[in-house]
Amino acid sequence: MTLLLLDTDAVIDILNGMHATQHFVDLLLTTGDTLCSCDVVVTEVLSGTRPVERDNVGVFLDTLDFLPSTPEVGRVAGRWRFDLARRGIALATPDAIIAATAVVWNATLVTGNVRDYPMSELTIVALPRSSR
Repeated sequence: MTLLLLDTDAVIDILNGMHATQHFVDLLLTTGDTLCSCDVVVTEVLSGTRPVERDNVGVFLDTLDFLPSTPEVGRVAGRWRFDLARRGIALATPDAIIAATAVVWNATLVTGNVRDYPMSELTIVALPRSSR
C-alpha cells in the first residue's frame, strides 16, 4: 500500500469535477493505495473555498487520511529551502512543507505542478495535465 499525498491542485481538480484527474486518481486507487492530505493542502484548498461550499469541501477532505506536520517536516523543508536558494532556485514555503510531509511520511506526491518540486528525495506521480 502506498500513501498518495494529493497536492492542492489535485484536490481542486477533483472538487471541480475535472474528469482526467479524477479518472487518473481512481486508477491509482485500484492498487489499494491510500489518498492523503496535509495541513498546507487543507489550508490552501479552504482559502479558496466560498462559505457556501465549505461543508461539501470539508466532507471530501475528511475522506482523506491526514499526514500531520512534525518537527522533522520543518527541518527537511527548511533545509531544502536553504540549499535550493544557494543554487538560485526559489522554493515556496508551502511547497517545501508539502514535499517534506510526503518524504517524512514515505508518501508519493500526486501533483500537476512537477516543476514546483525539484527535490530528488521526493517521489512524484504527475497528473496527466502536469506542467513538466
